[in-house]
Amino acid sequence: MNTAANASVQELLAAVGALDAAAAADAWDEALALEAYCRSLLEALLDLPPDVPMDLAQAEALEQVAAVYRRVVGMAEACRGAVAAELKSLRHGKQAAHAYGTEGGA
Repeated sequence: MNTAANASVQELLAAVGALDAAAAADAWDEALALEAYCRSLLEALLDLPPDVPMDLAQAEALEQVAAVYRRVVGMAEACRGAVAAELKSLRHGKQAAHAYGTEGGA
């Protein structure tokens, strides 16, 4: 792998690590921005001429990226489930308050 490609792989891995950390910290706005950045780095890395094969380091980096993406998607789905449960709870509370005539309360 040439020096530029190595730098691109290292930059992608660093960005994916930051994405993983942001998702683990529930910093979803940051994670969203990092995901867009990772995607642009990934597209640039994969923009190889058809006659240039991917080397082992690039393939291993892509495997690492895929593993982090799977983990981040799992965290996002868990967060989405928690938000949905909270919204459902709030909706039930609102319905109960309305049923007891305390709609204008808290």
